[in-house]
Amino acid sequence: GINAEYGEAVVSTQSTGKQWYQRRVRGLLKMKLFFCTVLLLLLVSLGQGSGYNKVLQFPRDVSIENYVLLRPDFTDVQEELSICGWMKFYRTDGNRYWFSYATGRIDNQIIFGDSANGQHFLNDQMPGSAEDFATFTWHQTCFTWSSASQYEELYLNGQKITEEFTPAGSKVPTNGTLVLGQEQDSLGGGFDLGKRLAGKSTDYRS
Repeated sequence: GINAEYGEAVVSTQSTGKQWYQRRVRGLLKMKLFFCTVLLLLLVSLGQGSGYNKVLQFPRDVSIENYVLLRPDFTDVQEELSICGWMKFYRTDGNRYWFSYATGRIDNQIIFGDSANGQHFLNDQMPGSAEDFATFTWHQTCFTWSSASQYEELYLNGQKITEEFTPAGSKVPTNGTLVLGQEQDSLGGGFDLGKRLAGKSTDYRS
């Protein structure tokens, strides 16, 4: 099972436009699924049949209490996974993070934020592009990795922006915490006001 703890992030009902979901990075669905049952229930189940998609809304208020915390079991995705999500940032300065997976040993196992140069996988910064994310505009980020191929790829709005080889034998550690809307500096905490997410996120896929 998955234990979940929620801060003040608001789940709002807002159409994000079906046209956005038509643009997918081909090939990602061949990877094993990364899933968080509680998160999928938050974003999808209440909106089925309504023609709308659930949106996590992180207020602009200065607070470190706006987040979603999950404790997923990563056992099935230790050797291959893909992560996708749609973001709209109210503020961007290269330090706003929407996805943070930390373990007791390393707090930057996986982080995704508002700068193409600020993404980390297995505590290693991925090379990116010089272009940051525009505010008040929906952006899609997709990441895929396989331990067998030792290859990781990062896509922004359907365009590959970086690719890199990972060390042989790499695995995603288990027994970590996944936080949406904040960047962890310690397991499940250590939040920084300067790194909080102000904006909206939706349509997490694998």
